[in-house]
Amino acid sequence: MATRVIRSATRVRIFNSMLARGISSSVTTTEISPFMTLRKIDKDRNDKRSPLALFMPWLNAPAKIVERYCEIYRDNGFDTLTVAGNAKHFLLPKTAVPFVNETIEYVKSEHHGTPIFVHSFSIGSFLYTVMRMEMLRRAEFRPLLAQIYGQVFDSVTAGGLEKMGRGIAVSVSGNYLVRKAIESAASAYFAATKHVTVRFYDESIDYFVDRPVNAPSLFFHSLADPMCCPDTVNDIVSKWRNEFGLTVVQKCWPDSHHAAHFRKYPQEYRELLEDFIRICSEPLKTAK
Repeated sequence: MATRVIRSATRVRIFNSMLARGISSSVTTTEISPFMTLRKIDKDRNDKRSPLALFMPWLNAPAKIVERYCEIYRDNGFDTLTVAGNAKHFLLPKTAVPFVNETIEYVKSEHHGTPIFVHSFSIGSFLYTVMRMEMLRRAEFRPLLAQIYGQVFDSVTAGGLEKMGRGIAVSVSGNYLVRKAIESAASAYFAATKHVTVRFYDESIDYFVDRPVNAPSLFFHSLADPMCCPDTVNDIVSKWRNEFGLTVVQKCWPDSHHAAHFRKYPQEYRELLEDFIRICSEPLKTAK
């Protein structure tokens, strides 16, 4: 399956990029599938394999903005696999299962044993949760969980169906009236399809909160984000720290918008992210 995905790559381009400390390196960008893009640092044959940043953006994330995040990971020596879902995977959540399974199959085949660092946003965090559900359910996928050594949750949608519907509306339109209409339609849709949508959402929330990955986590959120309830995030952070003994770092800004913390506070965001990457990487250095 993974071989088929690789052969379906439609575009490969190579460009030069400046890495940390001014080191010049070429990066090969390969479109693995319409929703998966790999940015791979070109290295000498004898160099060690780069860790993989699994980047799962928010709905309709602009390509130029996504590239800015990928540059951070490139500067820190990561290959980056961008996996971008769409509204269908959330509105018809069972369609998210084959979507994430294709991603898992590719990672399992092409990045076996590679340390994986996950960075997800909004709907990307939902898809990452579905991915972990599949890893736990299927024995052949379970070893991938051990490859995850750090995870970042930026603007995770938390606080109920109302916030989920609002997240869809904000991602689709910037017009207030259109947003309100979409929110109303989403609310009616959730009510009408409760047996196939709400039930799936509830199960994914249980997995997210009660079955966390055994790895450090970083939460980015804001008091001004209507789709992310700060109290809910605080409860999750407290639970993971106190009940599971996990390392959890948290940053809550007062005024940045949903999935826009990096745009509002680029320097602080990058410093926090790179500090967290170093925290997560320490055990890898010790294990060598």
